[in-house]
Amino acid sequence: MAVLAGCGAMIQAQFMYDFTGRAPFDEPSGRLARGWGPFYHCYPAADGWLFFAAPTERAAALTRVPELSDLAGQDEEGLDAALAQRFSAHPVAHWQARFASGSASVVPLGSLLANRDAGLQLESDGPADIRQATYRAIRHDRHPMGRWVDLVAPNAVRPNRAAITIPCHAPKPGAQTRQILSRIGYSEADIAAMIAEGTAADGWSDKYLPE
Repeated sequence: MAVLAGCGAMIQAQFMYDFTGRAPFDEPSGRLARGWGPFYHCYPAADGWLFFAAPTERAAALTRVPELSDLAGQDEEGLDAALAQRFSAHPVAHWQARFASGSASVVPLGSLLANRDAGLQLESDGPADIRQATYRAIRHDRHPMGRWVDLVAPNAVRPNRAAITIPCHAPKPGAQTRQILSRIGYSEADIAAMIAEGTAADGWSDKYLPE
């Protein structure tokens, strides 16, 4: 969480200070905003939406694509409409291949649900390999709460020399009471007496957590 907070602060830093003569904060906003200029923009393709990102190459990125090269010299005013028409003629995969050789990129747009399902792995299928993937969701289908829970795997943690172990679920509160008391020297009779008088407990509620 600290890493996410740090990245979020860095991204927003440009909007957190002001000085005399600074241009207004007029970044696109609202439900109809699709990007920031024609080279950082969402466009509809033949089979769905894509995000086209060429913030540094800009028009130079278009010169390498036969279907778009004639637009490279066009003024940016109205270029987004022209690009929208061209992008709509082919599927997203076509445009990804066209821009694969440079720093510009095309990314398909989808839903969080589809993104989760595409990278979903069941805990019962064994350890998840998160060394190469950028996103994985683990469905903990053996959780003691009695139902499954989906959690994002720690793909963002990538040490050079250590392996990442996905922690297992916490046991139901009280499930290890007898084991722990026995380990520190109490007899079964002592443990039973403590539980009977309420000094110790082997459960908090019938379910994983009280409702």
